[in-house]
Amino acid sequence: MLVAIATTKGEILKNDGFWKMLHESRTDWAMLLGGIFLLIEGAGKWSFDKKLSQNKKRRRII
Repeated sequence: MLVAIATTKGEILKNDGFWKMLHESRTDWAMLLGGIFLLIEGAGKWSFDKKLSQNKKRRRII
């Protein structure tokens, strides 16, 4: 996402200024921060990878 912001919003920053660039890149920043949150916290108890790991633990027991 940082590369996407730099490549697509760099021209806006140069021509129209900082605040216009921030306004145009609000979706990009939301996706970047959402991705960082998921890397730190994980997807939670309803996530698909949690279900897979629980199935592997059950198979080991049996």
